[in-house]
Amino acid sequence: PPRLVALMRQICNLHIGRACQYVSGDEIFRLIDEEESNVVVEQLRSVLLVGGSFKRTYLDTRAQVAKECPQNPWRIQNNAIFFRLDRFLERCYDMLDFTQAILHFSELSKTDVGNTNGEKLTSLLHDISQDFDVAVATIKTVDYDVMDIDASAFEADYTAFCRSVKDIEWRLSTVIGRALDDSASIYGSFQLLSLFSDPLLSRPTIQNELEGKRVELIQAYGKDLRAVQKIYLGQRDRFVGSDGSGSDLGTKGLGIGIGIGGDDVNLSQLPPISRALSWCRGLVDRAELPMTKLRHFDSGLLDREEAKEVFKTHEVLMAALAEFEAQKIEQW
Repeated sequence: PPRLVALMRQICNLHIGRACQYVSGDEIFRLIDEEESNVVVEQLRSVLLVGGSFKRTYLDTRAQVAKECPQNPWRIQNNAIFFRLDRFLERCYDMLDFTQAILHFSELSKTDVGNTNGEKLTSLLHDISQDFDVAVATIKTVDYDVMDIDASAFEADYTAFCRSVKDIEWRLSTVIGRALDDSASIYGSFQLLSLFSDPLLSRPTIQNELEGKRVELIQAYGKDLRAVQKIYLGQRDRFVGSDGSGSDLGTKGLGIGIGIGGDDVNLSQLPPISRALSWCRGLVDRAELPMTKLRHFDSGLLDREEAKEVFKTHEVLMAALAEFEAQKIEQW
């Protein structure tokens, strides 16, 4: 066992050395400066994959030895072999989180909010982006190699960075919440959320702070779907003519363009079949456009009963509208 321990430690040190040649601290920051953070993420994941595979191979071999040679098993504590490798892999995880945060916040400085208080909220977003860049700079300007596990100052520096990012995430979630409160429509609210990447909105602090807003949005969308369903059931008989026409068809009460930011269509100026199809298509857009955004919500929200009911109502409504559209096309 002592010789095995010495051999395994040498292999671990060799792995650490080769990994640092593959992805050094200087290389990480160079790629980040060149807006190639995604390359850094892949490199760090490769290092973690190889390190994890090496440890699993050792553990599998030890188990096999214990099975085939029960009288002479490897009685070695894992920490005696892997203590340096484990520290290095933990450092890789820290730098992976660091680099992914940069990717998540990378588009924030280019984000513009277009509602009534859009100019003010956009300015706040850009301030948050600048503060995030300052936090990143505290790691980029350290006087040691961030991949060197013997650089003990990293722990304090990285902890301070994480505290700063958590505060930035809280501020960002507050701004997004205010923007949602100012949104004039359901579709506008979903459109607002689409301005931010899914990984950014999935960061734990932001996700937790916005969970209530998202639940309210799901509930409001469900209510609007039921309203669209009521419009369809109440107005479809106005298109009962054999040519798809109906009497005195304008747009009043037909639900066209409501909630999606478009202007109502003057159906009375359209030919009969086109009139019916345009009405149907307006309801489809009103029901479908928010759904394309909702599907990107995290699974925790989509598993709630409110969301399941919304998906069920949406499915039934879209099937009815598709059938109506097919009938009118067949008439034509």
